[in-house]
Amino acid sequence: MEQAEADFGKAKVLRDSGDFDGVIFYSQQAIEKGLKALRFRKDMSFLKIHDLVKLASDFNLPEEFFSGLDDLSSFYIEARYCLGIEDGIPANKFILEDAEKFIKITEDVLKWIKERV
Repeated sequence: MEQAEADFGKAKVLRDSGDFDGVIFYSQQAIEKGLKALRFRKDMSFLKIHDLVKLASDFNLPEEFFSGLDDLSSFYIEARYCLGIEDGIPANKFILEDAEKFIKITEDVLKWIKERV
C-alpha cells in the first residue's frame, strides 16, 4: 500500500508538470498496487495481471468505480506504448482533463482500499 501511495504522489507531481501520459501510467500503477495489497491482506492469490477491472472483481468495489477502472486500464496501455502513431505519441495524446479525471478516480479508489487494508 505504501508503494501505491508513492505512485499516486508521482501522478500528482506529473499532473502539475504537464506530463499527462505519466499521470495515466502512475494512476494505474497506484490502483493496481493498492488492489494487490488488498488481495494480499485478504490472503488471496497474487495475480500477475494489470487489468484493474479483473483485479477489483473479487471485492465489493462500488459499481461507479468500474467504468473509471476500465478506462484507466485501456489508457494505461496507450500511455505506455505508441499503439497508433496516427494518434500521436503518448506524451502528446493526453490533456489536463484526462489527468484530472484519473487523479480523482485514483484518489477515490485508494481511499476505499485503505479503509479495508
